Amino acid sequence: MRLLTLLAALLVLPAFAADKKEKTYDLRDFAWGKAISGPSVTMGKLAGKAVVLEGWGVQCPPCIASLPHMQEISEKYKDTLVVIGAECQGHTAKEIAVVTKKAGVQYAIVSGITKTPIQFSGIPKVFVFDNKGKLVFDGNPADAGFMEAVKKVAEKADAKAAPATTPAPGAKPAAAKSV
Repeated sequence: MRLLTLLAALLVLPAFAADKKEKTYDLRDFAWGKAISGPSVTMGKLAGKAVVLEGWGVQCPPCIASLPHMQEISEKYKDTLVVIGAECQGHTAKEIAVVTKKAGVQYAIVSGITKTPIQFSGIPKVFVFDNKGKLVFDGNPADAGFMEAVKKVAEKADAKAAPATTPAPGAKPAAAKSV
């Protein structure tokens, strides 16, 4: 009898697991503030590109240490991936510029992440999206899986997609304009 009960339980478990599907998120579930420096980024400009969105802060030493690494990623995968740095501590454009200039940042810097379905309080916080806008990584840029996720999405993205600095026809801006 115990064996039958155990077998019945094992048959039911996959049904419960199937009901508890992990929530998937899309780049369109996120929004960011106005452009501070670098190229402006809108949803239309990101079509077909993989995206790395990093929340960081001027007063965060691990964040500042991450900036040159994000610049390297931006340069290495410039044809297929767009890096967006979102300063989340509310500093002025002038204060942000001092830090980003020193770090050699040339990718898009915006004022914060204004909408996210994933609540977070610690920075640096990074989100990696594939070229279809699906979130594939959510964590810290120092996490072991971050670079693996970046490489995977960058290699699968379409280098022939519209460049990140050219809006898609009829695209509506989601967040930023050049300052």
